[in-house]
Amino acid sequence: MDRLALTARQSRRARVVRGSLVLTALTALVVACGSAPRVDGIPIGERVDCGGGTCDAEIAFARSWLDAAAPGHAPVRQVEIHAADYRNANGEHILLARSGGPTVAAVLRLEDGTIRAVLVGCGIGIDPDTCMVIEPPADAR
Repeated sequence: MDRLALTARQSRRARVVRGSLVLTALTALVVACGSAPRVDGIPIGERVDCGGGTCDAEIAFARSWLDAAAPGHAPVRQVEIHAADYRNANGEHILLARSGGPTVAAVLRLEDGTIRAVLVGCGIGIDPDTCMVIEPPADAR
């Protein structure tokens, strides 16, 4: 009977160890798959729906930013507007809030394959037509 109790105890320990290993592996997979790709240090989140020209100001500003930041760059093939997916050290999403409008990540894809990005905020205070580069949050990773 003692022999059966020992086997049951060993079996339970093995199940706990296996369960812990599976949980650790799944956690690592979620963290690896959950981290946003970065372009120019900006974590790129989901693409924003720009239907009806709602992102025209951000796109125009991103193009002019690139012209100033990288004179003589290759022609821009495409500009995409995405949410910026900043997280704190615990992996919690950081809300980018400011007066005016939302802060977005403008991703510029160039003809030579280069990809650049800039954080853009349009609608500064009461001026809806003004756009500017937004600094990333201080506690972001």
